[in-house]
Amino acid sequence: MNSLNNSPQLDLLIHGALEGDLSADDQKILEDNLRADPAARRRYLELAELHSLLSEESEPYAPGANPVIPIGNILSRQKLKVVKIAAVAAVIIFSLVGIFLNHFKQADLPEISNIRTSPGTIYSTSPPANPTEEAVAEPLPVGGKLTLVQGTLELKLPSGVISLIQAPAEVFLQAPDHLELLEGRADFQVPPEASGFTVSTEDILVKDIGTHFGVIADRGPRRVPDQVHVLEGLVEVSTKRSPSSPIELTEGNSLEFGPEAKLSPSAFSPELFPTSLPDALPFLHWSFDTPSPLKVEGLPELANSVTTRIDGGDLSIRQAKVGTAYRFSKGGAYLRTNWEGTQADRPRTVSCWIKCPMHQPIGSIVKWGIPQKNSAKWRVVLNPDTQNENGQRGALRTEFGFGYVIGTTDLRDGKWHHIASVYDGSGYGSPDSIKLYVDGNPEAISAFKSNRINTITQDSDAVPLLIGKNFVGTIDELRIDSGVLPHSEIRKLHNKAREKNQSKAFSP
Repeated sequence: MNSLNNSPQLDLLIHGALEGDLSADDQKILEDNLRADPAARRRYLELAELHSLLSEESEPYAPGANPVIPIGNILSRQKLKVVKIAAVAAVIIFSLVGIFLNHFKQADLPEISNIRTSPGTIYSTSPPANPTEEAVAEPLPVGGKLTLVQGTLELKLPSGVISLIQAPAEVFLQAPDHLELLEGRADFQVPPEASGFTVSTEDILVKDIGTHFGVIADRGPRRVPDQVHVLEGLVEVSTKRSPSSPIELTEGNSLEFGPEAKLSPSAFSPELFPTSLPDALPFLHWSFDTPSPLKVEGLPELANSVTTRIDGGDLSIRQAKVGTAYRFSKGGAYLRTNWEGTQADRPRTVSCWIKCPMHQPIGSIVKWGIPQKNSAKWRVVLNPDTQNENGQRGALRTEFGFGYVIGTTDLRDGKWHHIASVYDGSGYGSPDSIKLYVDGNPEAISAFKSNRINTITQDSDAVPLLIGKNFVGTIDELRIDSGVLPHSEIRKLHNKAREKNQSKAFSP
């Protein structure tokens, strides 16, 4: 690929795409650059926003005349001024990556054809190799693929089948009545008139008989067997090796593809499949408040399976006017969970309140993964500045293997500060992909070392999420989101807990 690197040629190609008059060769060049270069995508969004603003006074949008659905056609001008480019909600149609960013509640956006999303959802679609004019009229045509990076979306097919799909996921629409779940977790509600609708994974085939069921296709390192759970009605399940020998599976039962390539019963778990779009990204939240300081809150499908315990002795619980927090120390007790942590290069946001005295920074606010393997760990700490890295000592620091990004604010002042570290899931750690926030405001970066990101969680050498190990200070209101939280949401978290944390009167 010939990288254009924000050259005048790139601008010409983008303008051509926005006007709908690119040649096939030029369109391919632009598509390749958008896929490979984050700077090119940012430039595309800048010009798309400008194009949308100018288009407000021109003729209405005509289907087929422009490969971009401008944000101005989705949001009012007032809403556009509020969100600007940082929270762009746009659909870049199939040939131009198709990334959809939605940081708003469902009520803020109209339904876009047959796809609806929960707040914070990011997905992309790609068309069949030789799409017809009829095919590209739908967000997911027959022969098209949908990749869900974060969040949850509702896919409504022309047959009336409604599927709720959770990230990370990838689906392929083989035919109007056949969807292949390449990866992920999906819930399917099939009306009687669509009876016979089929869902396939790498190993199993699920044929509906007018019902409601969920399917899991895990492609992680420690792969969970493909599964089907019947919430209502009846389905026929078979393996791809023996498609002519289906098993009838009734309501309240589940099957999985076993090690001997056979179907066997598994634990029925309807809670794994949401039946409506959630109002937030999947997240875990430790408030450390009484009466259950170690209780984990969040999206039930995620939080219900997470446990937390104290390791290494007793922790100091600091009573406050409202709630409690935990104080940690070097060599002292810390919190161990059974949650493996966000894996691979998937997007994530870590936020909490901390209160630290002046000291040589050591230990971790949070960490998970394989500590000694490059790219395999994830750690949020205060910067010790012991490696001659020229970063601000005591500033917020995110580590990914041997790479790091360091802020500029020394947080060792004995006061409460809200911190956040946000990674966008691009696969490479740098100040472009990792944003740091202190007290609701973006942090300037004092030092960094770029590195690829591949957090390993499903391995015998990996540690699950640990909280406060060897950290010197107090931690409260820890939250980990499975996705990118925009600046506006970071500020909401800060403002929501600010009064509570400012009121905390801890004894020394």
